[in-house]
Amino acid sequence: MALKVIYIIYGTFLQGGATKSFLVTLKGLMAKGINPFVVCDDDGPLYQYLQQEGIEVAHFPYRMATYPPIGTFKDILLWLPRLCGRIAVNTIAKWKLIALAKRWQADLIHTNVSVTDIGFRAAQHLHIPHIWHMREYADLDFKMYYYPSKAFHVRQYNAPNSYTIAITKDIQKHHQQAQNKHSRVIYNAIISPEDIPSQDEQQAREPFFLFAGRVEPAKGLMELLQAYAQYAHQHANPMPLYVAGKICTITYQTNIDNFIKEQQIGSLVHFLGNQQDVRSWYARAKALILPSLNEGFGRVMPEAMLWKTLVIAHNTAGTKEQLDNGQELIGKEIALRYNTIDQLTQHLTQVTDTPLEHYQDMVETAFQTVTTLYSADQNATQIYQFYQDILKQ
Repeated sequence: MALKVIYIIYGTFLQGGATKSFLVTLKGLMAKGINPFVVCDDDGPLYQYLQQEGIEVAHFPYRMATYPPIGTFKDILLWLPRLCGRIAVNTIAKWKLIALAKRWQADLIHTNVSVTDIGFRAAQHLHIPHIWHMREYADLDFKMYYYPSKAFHVRQYNAPNSYTIAITKDIQKHHQQAQNKHSRVIYNAIISPEDIPSQDEQQAREPFFLFAGRVEPAKGLMELLQAYAQYAHQHANPMPLYVAGKICTITYQTNIDNFIKEQQIGSLVHFLGNQQDVRSWYARAKALILPSLNEGFGRVMPEAMLWKTLVIAHNTAGTKEQLDNGQELIGKEIALRYNTIDQLTQHLTQVTDTPLEHYQDMVETAFQTVTTLYSADQNATQIYQFYQDILKQ
């Protein structure tokens, strides 16, 4: 009989890294016989996509189990009402989920992120296993803080019938799960066989740098622009920078626009907006830059490496772990690392002045690393085995 798993998703934006990884994983698990039911927090693009694919799906409102942000005076005034609202909405959602799980006779509940707790609370009520999929640091990357405290949240991770999957060893350690026998590190699913570009899909490289990701503080665009401004002022013929991604906050965009104007680099920085298919930009860029401050995993990097794009990456958090994985696997660097803005400026200059042939070995090593470590089949197999081990207990 097929294993019946309810998946709790937060955010239905199809281009989000967590959503992309979930969909690749879901496809692999369904191929192994998993019977899924997906719960979304709204009827947005992901909900509509799952309906079109014939996958059982429902939606009702729920919020993150974190304190509301405080960025403005209005946020301060509304902080307590917003917190009470989150708790009330999540309590109602928990009971809706309990009713659904009873009716559908779920074997376990798997929450796709660590910042939503309705799946855990419903599973505890039903005495069935629950898995937290830890894809983020929460505090370090997104300034999110669990209520009532992180210590309370960690106790939930360690509760009976509670299990965790971390997408990197560093995230597992950050959430105090490294010594928990009910926790496993399983890297994100990036590549299905059909995702590997054919020779015909490869395009001629063009002289530009690419940033791909949400335009928000955690993704490090401001830090990239600081390095880029230094580079643009020093180099006689700087390559343009293309920014492909959704603008998440007007305040941050204003800060970005003001900096670009002050540095007089407006003619060199081009905002592309959200791209439904960023792969054509990977295929054309001379180099991708990943400047995230504390990236949980950094899906953009292996995606670009799959297209044999040279990567310049901030040597921190999940990004560093990926770089270290490549060095451990093959014994070579898979990208140009940097720790400081000045080092990033030097890489921008070096890549501009150096033919891509010089980096061919690095690009091939990166491709080999990604196809070896982050395959969809490996990801689905490890998660499926975790399900089996949990149910045996």
